[in-house]
Amino acid sequence: MTDYQLPLSTFSSSYLDLTDKKNKLVHYFREINLNNIHPVIEKCYSHAGPQGYGIGLFLSRMLKVKQIFVSDRILANRLSENSTYRYLSLLEKGPTPAHNTYNTLRNHLGVEGYTKIHINFVNEANKIK
Repeated sequence: MTDYQLPLSTFSSSYLDLTDKKNKLVHYFREINLNNIHPVIEKCYSHAGPQGYGIGLFLSRMLKVKQIFVSDRILANRLSENSTYRYLSLLEKGPTPAHNTYNTLRNHLGVEGYTKIHINFVNEANKIK
């Protein structure tokens, strides 16, 4: 008799995190309207990096602030280690960005890009009132 070993994908704890209704981080990211981010990122960053990196990079920057990671290097490491973080940042299907990729994002967006995204969020908040 021959033994066969079938390759199985790694099980992830992210499913449990994503279905936990008390998980405030997951709830926070689910409430983000990507239409506030996408048009600005598309204009400033669509030509660099793998397809889909742009908005994922911005979401992961939001994750960095929300989770209080003090450097881009720590953010890149946590993204590579934590499938929930990758899922929330829309980076679960591709390679994890390197820490220096975030500097490129900041340079491409500039103050104007961040300002436009902020204005979009403020305008959306004012519509809700």
